[in-house]
Amino acid sequence: MREQLIIGVVGETGSGKDDFLDILEQHLKDGTTTRIARARFSDVLRKRLVDRGIPEQEHTTQLLQKEAQDMEEDGGKGALAEAMRKHITYLDADVVLICGVRWLTDETLIRDFPNNLMVYVTALSWVRYLRKIGRKEKAEEATMTRDEFDEIEQAPNEIHIADIGSRADFIVENSINDEERRFLRKNVIKFSETLVSKAMSSLCQKTNI
Repeated sequence: MREQLIIGVVGETGSGKDDFLDILEQHLKDGTTTRIARARFSDVLRKRLVDRGIPEQEHTTQLLQKEAQDMEEDGGKGALAEAMRKHITYLDADVVLICGVRWLTDETLIRDFPNNLMVYVTALSWVRYLRKIGRKEKAEEATMTRDEFDEIEQAPNEIHIADIGSRADFIVENSINDEERRFLRKNVIKFSETLVSKAMSSLCQKTNI
């Protein structure tokens, strides 16, 4: 298995996980030849749904949650994490950024890689709700009620997020109104200049990348 740095990001819906990873990816690319790949646990779920004839535009949050739960029930505990493990090992990258860590088995997957870091991006629930209905990434988000949002938060594949986050190497409390993402950029730089740089230095010594 090639030496890779695996960076997993855990966070509740609407916390800003993708924004954090967007900034981190660009920051790591600037002025380097580092090969970076992105992967999401939902990619595995979306492929399963598409293979069954369900188009991506119909992939609601609730449907993806149910697919994750069905996959764990049908394939056994950790089935989703094992599918992601196989996906990661085929990626031609020095750094793999993984979004959507939710199950305890997802956390174990990240930590099983010899070079790994975990980031927890979180925010107050009312802030995350307003972000979700405002961004309208999925058809149901524009009309989602607070009760519906709270129900999603209590799904089996959501309830471990804070627990996993408590063991993260780096935590970002992202509740402020930050349309220009300056706060996240500041945190990305801090994360990169401390933990990532140290991990990459160790990786370079092993592989001479």
